Amino acid sequence: MPTPWPILLMVRKLDIGGCERDLTKIVTGIDRSRFEPHVGTFRPEGLRVGELKRAGIPIAHFPVTSFVSPGAVEGAFLMGKYIREHRIQLVHPYDVPTVIFGVPVARFFRVPVVIASQLSYRDQYLSREWHILRLTDHMVDALVVNSQAVYRHMLED
Repeated sequence: MPTPWPILLMVRKLDIGGCERDLTKIVTGIDRSRFEPHVGTFRPEGLRVGELKRAGIPIAHFPVTSFVSPGAVEGAFLMGKYIREHRIQLVHPYDVPTVIFGVPVARFFRVPVVIASQLSYRDQYLSREWHILRLTDHMVDALVVNSQAVYRHMLED
């Protein structure tokens, strides 16, 4: 039987929220004979931590509080070290902050497959976030949306 593929799914925090709930459902329910799930987060505390720990899911802390601070650089190097140590083969950030951070870092550290999620209309974001997301769209292997409406919005964007 082949070795399970190490994957890293990311959300900014592990508390209440749709992204956090979805990520938890996926990593706890995924076929462990095929995938070895890991969770990466900026804030490693919250409602979902206990459930992830009980399921034996490793939680990696990348201490990013601002993208224009030394902490962002430290977080990027910690993520790169984690990717190398665990031989991560796929990175999938779920929310805007982790997409903006995680996609370029995953590409820099040569992760073979990078996926991002787009779960709402982009006109809700700040202009700088919107511009960065347009760049990260070209860095991913796939962009996952959660509805036909968001899919149409992305095609128009």
